[in-house]
Amino acid sequence: MNLVLDASAGFELLVHTEAGESLQHKLPFGATWWVPEHYYIEVAAVLRRAELGGKLAQSDTADAFERLHGARGPRRRCHRS
Repeated sequence: MNLVLDASAGFELLVHTEAGESLQHKLPFGATWWVPEHYYIEVAAVLRRAELGGKLAQSDTADAFERLHGARGPRRRCHRS
């Protein structure tokens, strides 16, 4: 199964919010993730905004960036034609 992951869902999954945990339980195991080219930049921007707004501690933001950078598993990039 192929799933397209957007930045808002990616953020929720990375920082293990209640919404992210709920989403994780609904997702099929072994799915291939497709992400748009701008996905990583958008997730990074949301992480930074959350830190600057006091919603994430600096250490939590750093951990999330590490998980984003080192994400493993089947993933593909979506390209527009």
